[in-house]
Amino acid sequence: MSFIRPIIYIIDDDNIILWMFQELLRGIGADIRTFTSAQKFLDAYRPSPHECLICDLRMPEIGGLEVQLLPLAFLSH
Repeated sequence: MSFIRPIIYIIDDDNIILWMFQELLRGIGADIRTFTSAQKFLDAYRPSPHECLICDLRMPEIGGLEVQLLPLAFLSH
């Protein structure tokens, strides 16, 4: 049986918060990908069957709630 490594996307405009999540989650065996803006995440995002998104709700340009809806719109096209 092979292990599929889950991807955890973390989006926050505060580098300290990104570092904290990386430190907290690095021991679980996931592929942790951090982004300092929603746009950087959206530019890099590729759908995967095993993924999780953690994001700041209040960010410049695109807020966290909107970010969570955008991948769904991306998948429906």
